[in-house]
Amino acid sequence: MVAKLTDVAKLAGVSPTTVSRVINNKGYLSEKTIHKVREAMKTLGYKPNNLARSLQGKSAQLIGLIFPNISNVFYSELIEHLEIELFAHGYKSIICNSENNPIKEKEYLEMLEANQVDGIISSSHNLGIDDYERVEAPIIAFDRNLAPNIPIISSDNFEGGKLAAKTLQKNGCKKIIMITGNDNTDSPTGLRQLGFSYQLNKQSEIIKLPNNLSTIRREMEIRSILATRQPDGIFTSDDLTAILTMKVAKQL
Repeated sequence: MVAKLTDVAKLAGVSPTTVSRVINNKGYLSEKTIHKVREAMKTLGYKPNNLARSLQGKSAQLIGLIFPNISNVFYSELIEHLEIELFAHGYKSIICNSENNPIKEKEYLEMLEANQVDGIISSSHNLGIDDYERVEAPIIAFDRNLAPNIPIISSDNFEGGKLAAKTLQKNGCKKIIMITGNDNTDSPTGLRQLGFSYQLNKQSEIIKLPNNLSTIRREMEIRSILATRQPDGIFTSDDLTAILTMKVAKQL
């Protein structure tokens, strides 16, 4: 089996980023660290990627995209537009599907740094602040607070929740419900719920569905909710739930 950069990092007891720095003579590293990495490379018979080495001192023109679920209709559409826009500006995209798995997310971060990407856009949030603060590549968060020093691009989700409630009130709805997940109050959907509840002042029912339900099970739960409560106004916290709710409502 051909040795990988991550194998060298594991044997030397350092991060993949450190191995990359040794290979490319980049940044300050102690002689001890350099020696450990070179010995590990020798032991494993690791051969650095010649193409990667040829990029030394040049921009790799690569952007890493880390998202929690690329099969989600919202994320897949967003990734499509990001890739198109990045390509138009001369950048290639590396798409990383973290699947809400902190181990995968951490390995993807290390892989992107080892490949010396020009930047990272992340909407995944399974790791601690320290993990993100150690990332040296420029990083931007999408709709997630990753760390205090990382800029975030986000909708005003609290105001969005208020606007949804105002729209239902304006249309004369009296029996209003919100269908959401079990997200924390700092998540986008959690903030939408807070804004919605704030505007209606508890004059609505918040129904939380577990986030790990299959599509079929979620549809069954929504059918039960609509049949028993018979609301005249519904606010859902995300696109997939909205699509299923509209489908069930039409069937009923």
